[in-house]
Amino acid sequence: MVSEQQGLPLAQMLDLLPDSVVYYQAIRSSDKEIVDFQLVYFNQQLAAMAAGRYEVSLGLRLLGDNKIHEAEIRPLFEQYKDVMAGGKLLEYDYFDPNLQGYFSLRINKLNDGVLVSSRLIDKTASLQIEQQATLLRNVLNGSINGIMAYRSIRNEAGKIVDFELQSANKAAEEMLGQQAGDIVGRTLRELYPEEIEMGLFDWYCQVVESGELKRTQARYHEPFGVRWLDLSANPLDDGVVVTFLDITSSRGAQEQIDNQANLFRTMSQSVPDLGVLVCDRDYRILFANGDLPDIFLPEIGHLIGHTLEETLPAEMAGYVRQNFSDALAGRSRYMNEEIADQYYEVFVGPVNDSEDRTVMAVATLRNITAVKRAHQQLEASVNELKRSNQNLEQFAYVASHDLQEPLRKIQSFGDVLRDRYEEALGDQGADLIRRMQSAAGRMSVLIRDLLMYSRIASYKEAFGQTDLNQVLTEVTDDLEAIITDKKAVIKADPLPIIQGSALQLRQLFQNLLSNSLKFNRANVPPVIEIRTQIRSGSGLVSLPDSDKKANAYAAITVSDNGIGFDPAQAERIFHVFQRLHGRSEYNGTGIGLAIVQKVIENHHGSIQATAVPGEGATFTVVLPCR
Repeated sequence: MVSEQQGLPLAQMLDLLPDSVVYYQAIRSSDKEIVDFQLVYFNQQLAAMAAGRYEVSLGLRLLGDNKIHEAEIRPLFEQYKDVMAGGKLLEYDYFDPNLQGYFSLRINKLNDGVLVSSRLIDKTASLQIEQQATLLRNVLNGSINGIMAYRSIRNEAGKIVDFELQSANKAAEEMLGQQAGDIVGRTLRELYPEEIEMGLFDWYCQVVESGELKRTQARYHEPFGVRWLDLSANPLDDGVVVTFLDITSSRGAQEQIDNQANLFRTMSQSVPDLGVLVCDRDYRILFANGDLPDIFLPEIGHLIGHTLEETLPAEMAGYVRQNFSDALAGRSRYMNEEIADQYYEVFVGPVNDSEDRTVMAVATLRNITAVKRAHQQLEASVNELKRSNQNLEQFAYVASHDLQEPLRKIQSFGDVLRDRYEEALGDQGADLIRRMQSAAGRMSVLIRDLLMYSRIASYKEAFGQTDLNQVLTEVTDDLEAIITDKKAVIKADPLPIIQGSALQLRQLFQNLLSNSLKFNRANVPPVIEIRTQIRSGSGLVSLPDSDKKANAYAAITVSDNGIGFDPAQAERIFHVFQRLHGRSEYNGTGIGLAIVQKVIENHHGSIQATAVPGEGATFTVVLPCR
């Protein structure tokens, strides 16, 4: 027995073997059947491997002393019985979970027992490496990031001149549109020369030489557009592992957000006198430009990141917060506020996301102090001007009315002097009386015209239905004497009925006809034509769009064959006291056409004058029908 020879050189020799050796002697029942095996020998190699992992001692039975692990021991027990029954050597490899290794096992029959030897084989390391490689490969191929490993290619001086692709995962294949089998083994310069121009090659070299991780974002120009990659480079041995992720969509979205933010920031900071304040749902300031009112606490340098309560005096914080609270609840407000001696036009409203949820509130404050004060000054000036105009109108009326009586007396006394004392005055005295009477007559006409202009300028008569045909008839009746005297011909289309003042419209036609009758050519009977067209507001260029409030307009032209005038004077003739001819040529005060224009203004219409010198003039009057 081996156990009996432990003192012999054979036992020492077995202890020197690299294999573990044990001998189990069969334990039989009364009918000679093997029911267990008992350990009767083991060498030092087995003792060293078992130390601390499981108990090994002489006398241990294979089954009887391994109740806990019987499920694992039972197959080994059956193998030992088979060897004992057949007497053949049994060899196989197995994995020992206790020793965490693969072993080559040999079982031989020896006397009434089995001699078992086992040796640790390299299969353990190779399998572990294979398992790790498989695990790593699965992890890499399961990554959403593209991963490529490069080996450095150096010249004789040791400088990196290129990189050889060692491996690429599935994500890299999909993003690059290339199979790993087609690109592995090829160089960076051959595969991706654009990365040389982009500076990525030098960047990879820095990673290898420095041994430090680097990360960047790179923009690739492709036939179908631009692609953005997020790149990470890690040194590995004498090479680099490049991890990349396509961020084109997110980069585009971020660029759009950044552009919109920059545009908003630029616009809010470029518009004069405009302040912008944005808060989140916690009333924390997200954006604030520099044109806000001077109400924030001076010790708060930068408002962004602070709450409203932290930046505002207590007496104002509650009011401002309430406005922002309304905005965060989806309600907008417009208001005018006086803040720190300045006037502001304020809008506070919600800012919603793509799902129409209110996520922020924004307040815009436009400083209207200058406009407000200018408006106040303008109102004061307008009120003062109204009072002044009322005084002037009253003065003009009173003066014009009251001056008529002294003029009548002057004319009356002149008539007495001429009739009773003409002989005593002589020719020179009579000429003075005549000149005085003429001046008094002109002054009377001037006062009368001024009185009429004042009345029309201040007249507040309510408009009513006015038949322009009736108005024209009354005017031609009043002018019958001069029409007959000059053998004038007046041709008129039927005129419309409009909303207006009959008194003022009579003055309009009387002054236009009088003007045409006055400025006739010598020895040429005046011919005056009055034509009418009903037109829509869209077809009128003489009225600005803001004044086109009627559905229809009457365009009335009054044309004559008189002396006309210089077209350059077309605007001047409507000014008070403006005359294009001397008093010795044509009498008049220069107020008639000014009265015409005032009537047109009162009726929200327009008037234009055109003329050809020596051939005649045309006045185009546009009046709203309703």
